[in-house]
Amino acid sequence: MFNGAIFRGDNSVDSTNLNRFARALSYHIYFYPQVNFEYTLTPNVMIRLGVGYNASIPITHWADEGGVNMADPPNIGSNGLALQGGIFVGLFQH
Repeated sequence: MFNGAIFRGDNSVDSTNLNRFARALSYHIYFYPQVNFEYTLTPNVMIRLGVGYNASIPITHWADEGGVNMADPPNIGSNGLALQGGIFVGLFQH
C-alpha cells in the first residue's frame, strides 16, 4: 500500500484517490563485467562478439516516495548472462 500523503497531500494512510502517479523505489548496486572480441574485416567494417554477466545487489527495500516499505514485493533484479554481437560500418582510424 502506498502512503496516502503521496496521493492526497495529507497525512492520511487510507487513500481513496489512487488515480495519481506514485513510484516504488529500490536502490541496487549494479555490476556488468564484459569481454569483447573485435575484428576488423576491412578498413570500414568491424565485427564484435561479446559476453558478460549482469549482477545486481539490492541495498534498500522497496518503498514509495513517502518512505513506506512495501510488503512482499516481487524479486526484481538484473542477474543473468548477456551476449552481444554486432557489425560496425564506418570510418575508423586507419
